[in-house]
Amino acid sequence: MSHLRRRDAGLSSVTVLFTFLALTAVAMVTAVYAANAVRPAARQAHWTQAGAAAEAGVADYQQRLLDDPASWLDVDCDDPALVGQDPDVLEHTCPWPAGETGWAPVTEGDDPDSSPAYHYEVTTAPDELDDVWATSLTLTVTGRSSSVERTLEVRFARASTADHALHQATDVVEPTTWAEGRRALGLPTDLADGCGAGTLLLAADRADDCANLATLTAGDSITGSVLTRDRLAVGGTDPTAEGALVDGEYATADPACELADDDAATWTTCVGAAAGGDASAAEAEALLGGWAPVQRSWTALPTSTATLYADVPGCHYYGATRIIGEGRTMRVWSPGTDAAAARGAVVAVPGADGTPPTCGTGVVDVPDGLAVVVWTTPQEYAGAAGTWAVDTPLNTVDPQVGGDSRYGWLPVGDHGPTPDPALGPGWLTGVIDPETTRTTKWARYGNLYLEGQFSPGADDGGGGLTFVAQESVVVTGDVLRTGAGPGDACAEDGTECLLGVVAGRDVEVLNPVVTDLPGSGTDAADARWDFGLEIGGVLVREPTEAESRVGSWFDAWPHRYSDQRTGVPYPDKAAGPGVQIQAAVQVLSGTLRVQHHGTSGVDVVVHGSLAQRYAGAFGPAAVDGDGGNYPTIVHDPALANAVPPYLAPLLGEAWRVRAITELGDR
Repeated sequence: MSHLRRRDAGLSSVTVLFTFLALTAVAMVTAVYAANAVRPAARQAHWTQAGAAAEAGVADYQQRLLDDPASWLDVDCDDPALVGQDPDVLEHTCPWPAGETGWAPVTEGDDPDSSPAYHYEVTTAPDELDDVWATSLTLTVTGRSSSVERTLEVRFARASTADHALHQATDVVEPTTWAEGRRALGLPTDLADGCGAGTLLLAADRADDCANLATLTAGDSITGSVLTRDRLAVGGTDPTAEGALVDGEYATADPACELADDDAATWTTCVGAAAGGDASAAEAEALLGGWAPVQRSWTALPTSTATLYADVPGCHYYGATRIIGEGRTMRVWSPGTDAAAARGAVVAVPGADGTPPTCGTGVVDVPDGLAVVVWTTPQEYAGAAGTWAVDTPLNTVDPQVGGDSRYGWLPVGDHGPTPDPALGPGWLTGVIDPETTRTTKWARYGNLYLEGQFSPGADDGGGGLTFVAQESVVVTGDVLRTGAGPGDACAEDGTECLLGVVAGRDVEVLNPVVTDLPGSGTDAADARWDFGLEIGGVLVREPTEAESRVGSWFDAWPHRYSDQRTGVPYPDKAAGPGVQIQAAVQVLSGTLRVQHHGTSGVDVVVHGSLAQRYAGAFGPAAVDGDGGNYPTIVHDPALANAVPPYLAPLLGEAWRVRAITELGDR
């Protein structure tokens, strides 16, 4: 039996084969597409998890700082996330294998090799390597999930008074300063209860009729943020013609400001009026210029330098000291330091690198990354009674603050032993600046007389230096951080040479007057001179050219210097007496003030920041004996990223995350 074959049977087999291959190809393409789609989705999940792991590392390190603010100094060898910390940044002796990097799991108990984990390392430590002074550190945190890593650079910082243009505890002028100005004008010096020295200094506690209330008025200007424990007061009804009095965030700790919001009608409780009570809507607008006020907690400065700066790295001087900046060098007169050093006082304290700075008198290098501290001479380092450093007044016959023919001599005046033998050897005659008769201004006390152009770190891309006085800093001329002429790197844009000025008592602007001294005696038992002068209560006059001893390079006190970035002094010399302070200024227990403010005014500009307990005696109001105004304050943009070394720290201020930058993903 024969079998018949269909003619298309072979074609059907081929068709089936090609159909099978086509379906297989479609299936393979679909599988490849699905695999490619799954891979990016999986990587996206790991990328997200790696970011979350890095954030967990930041939170872990921040919690460590909250639990123990000094923990950054202690490299914990048992912390897996720290394995690999560079010992050149933070010294340690952990027995980790070279090149090893450790990881901590995000979820406790998980295997960091197979679950999201993080690693952190301090990459920039504070130069001070001392938590008391540390203000900023940089941490690099890497989060990992599978093979995906993401790295964050985190800057931790502590809040500083240098964050603000003005950091001020109370809006009243320091009572003694106010009374001296009033007395010079023949005006009453009585204050209502709650307006004088003591604890009742805030708007919520004091009387409405405080005659020593400082006010911001037309022509005043604060550029940058303000933080006040009190609330600033506005003088006049509508000083808006000159623009906002505060150009920046205005924050107060006053409880009355708690309910302020974006509605301008609620802002009046955050601002005071010159006559007491709340400001009007127009006055609040004049102060704020459209910025909504906020209520913030208050953190105070310490009120003394005594223990804080005892062993701080830098140069330590004793007794009245005069320093003039000349760019990379500074000229120092400090007779008390020579006497104290001869008796064993420490003058140079090494910094973190162990190298003592060049200190002493004469021409010395401007220290960088350090402090210059002027102390009241301890009795054990002072000379015998009646000699230079023991409770004796500044004697212009032997000019103990120092100077030369170019820079002039201090103190101002011309007095010495009486030429009349009938009065006895302990009597003085001549003319004297009443400021020098304050007990706290006598030769032994830690007052710094400061002026000039300072360039710390000019050869290293910029640096910083802070001047500290146990008593007061007397600004005898412009204090500038912007270089001393051609070739000085601190005069170049982009090079930041930062200065700090810290005073235990006051920062004062030299504004000399003199009074006749017909004859005053001394109590030999304790070598204390009795001038019989009451500041503000004696007849004064401007010193003659010979009495002012201003120096051949200058025509008046305070001395004026050109800002090397503009080529001219600022404020303009033609407008009258003025001074510019380019520094972060801290006045721990007193105020920034103009000496003898009741006799004449000085235009004061602070280009940096100002922190003070009391409002200062400035402007027409101070000259007229009616409270006071404010200096012109411009916050220095350079302080947004760095602060001068050894500024006084705010009490109990915690580490906070200041900035986070992602460095890229891998």
